[in-house]
Parts: sequence; C-alpha cells; structure tokens
Amino acid sequence: MKKYVPVIIPTLNRYEHLYRCIESLRRSPVAEFTELYIGFDYPPSEAYVKGHDKIKKYLDAGIEGFYRVNVYERKENFGTKRNIGDLRAKAFRDYEAIIYTEDDNVFAPAFLEYMNEAAEKYKNSEHVLAICGYSYPVSWEKDGCNVVASDTFFSAWGWATWRDKYYLLEKEINIDTFIMSLGNTGMVNKLRNKSIKDFCYFISSILSGTVSITDISISVYMALFDKVVILPKISLVRNEGWDGTGLHCDDYKNDIYTGQMIDESLYAGIKDKDLYESLPKNRNILNGLFQPDLSWKIRSVLIYNIIKIISPKRFFALYNKFDLKTRYKKLKNSKHNT
Repeated sequence: MKKYVPVIIPTLNRYEHLYRCIESLRRSPVAEFTELYIGFDYPPSEAYVKGHDKIKKYLDAGIEGFYRVNVYERKENFGTKRNIGDLRAKAFRDYEAIIYTEDDNVFAPAFLEYMNEAAEKYKNSEHVLAICGYSYPVSWEKDGCNVVASDTFFSAWGWATWRDKYYLLEKEINIDTFIMSLGNTGMVNKLRNKSIKDFCYFISSILSGTVSITDISISVYMALFDKVVILPKISLVRNEGWDGTGLHCDDYKNDIYTGQMIDESLYAGIKDKDLYESLPKNRNILNGLFQPDLSWKIRSVLIYNIIKIISPKRFFALYNKFDLKTRYKKLKNSKHNT
C-alpha cells in the first residue's frame, strides 16, 4: 500500500480547536490512509487543567476515520518545542515526509491530497524546502496555475517537509549562519531587495543573538539561499488561533485570518508550470501585504550601514563589550508590550 504522509499535532488544553482540526482532516478522502501522531502535553499549571481534561476524555474515547492514531500522553510538561520535537522524531522514523500542524488549524477537504501529491512531486527539487497548505489573502496572477512558489514568505499553518530537508534547516538556521551571511554584502543586498521585512528580522535576530526555526527565520533563510516553498493560490487552511489562545497570534489582523475562506472544492491536482519565473511577481504581491513599520525599517538600515562601515567583527566586539545585546532585548520587549 502507498504510504501517505502522516500528520503530527501537538496539543494541550484547547479542546474545541483540536476537535475542529481533527474533524476537518477526517473530511479528506484519504484520511483513512493517513496516520496521526498526537502529542498530548501535561498541563504546566492549574489554569490548563479544565481544557486538558476535556481533551483527555475526547482522546480516550478514540478517534476513528484514520489509518492509525498514535496518542502520546505526556506525564510531565514537555513544553511546545520538546513536544513537537518528539513527535517529529517518531514520525520521521517511519516516514520520509511529514505534515505538521498546530491544533488551531482547520483544513479544506483537499488538503491531505494536495500535501501528498506535492510531497511526491517536489521531493527531489533541491530548491523546494517545504509545502505550505496556507495561502495569504492576496490576488495572485491568473496564469492557469493553482500553486505558486515563494522565496520570501513561509507559513507554518499546516506544512509538510522531508526528513533530509528538515534536518538541513535544523542544522543551518542558527545565529552563526545569520552572522556569516551578514559579512557577505551580496547576500544581504539580495535579502534586502527581496523583502524588507525579512531584512529587518534578519538584523533584529542578529542583535538579539537568538535564531530558532520559525516561520520568519525560514523565510529569511529562503531569501538568502535561494530556496522556495510551494503554496496553493486558494488557501487550504484557516488558522483559528486568533481568539487569544494562540501562542504567536496577536489580534490586530483578526478579521483577515479568522474569516478567511478556504477552498472547499474537490481536489483537481496540482497545476503548475515554471514556478521560478513568477518569483519576482509573487514577491511584490506578498511585500504589499507585509511591510515593517517605518521606525523598524530605518533602524535596521542604519544599523546595517554602521556594521558595513566598521566591519562586523569590530561591531560585535563593541556590541559585546558594552552589553548592548541586553539593552536591545529590553528595548525590543518594551516596544512589543506597548
């Protein structure tokens, strides 16, 4: 039997979200061939117990409609990173590719079919890092294709990747790679020309001294190293974590995402052509949606120009000598909390 790409889902206490997520996956014509890996974390405090108990009751009753459902109930609090990492490692033991989703995503019926076809179609492409199920609320070019490639923006709202490519990301997305890239004027100019938001995040990450695998760090990595992700023109995912329960979801664009329509049509297969020809147009479309505020943009450009003038080595010597990293983090946090 053909191996269908499994889905890993970390969860803790958001019963209603998890229920809608799994029910939406169950609507897929290939759900019966799909294995689920659910990481059920232990509550870190009393505030999480009520929702946790609801999920336990739901999971203990059994979930039907899938090839197999593996539930890993944690006996201590793993936290988000460890919980996901354990699920990923377990799934990668048996599968070449995996789909990752948080428990607050709702999927179109065609989502699993799209992910499976794309995982097979693009697995040998050295430029394609991942497959995204979410698509931004923008007007893509009408060219007969139903997918696009992006080299500047990645969405983690339901995405798939391959074992070798994920471990490449894990190895290469770090502060050392970003600092090394900082010393290459050509790479930095390329990043700045592709996406000013990615450029601002790149500078901000270096100053804070922290780089981990997130949607925005993957976006920066793609822009620097000429990698892409594939995404559908009409979203196959709606993120419902903008109700205050999501880890990284503010509510300032709540109406854009929570009310976003997803493609409810039957799966018609991937229709693409030379995706790379459209990259500049796709960048312009997405850059119109994602613009950093003016002060962040000016600050990032100014700091980079100073680094370029005095050299990265000397800049970081001064930066560390005067403990500017701590001051920068405090400034960043104070602006975030206001």
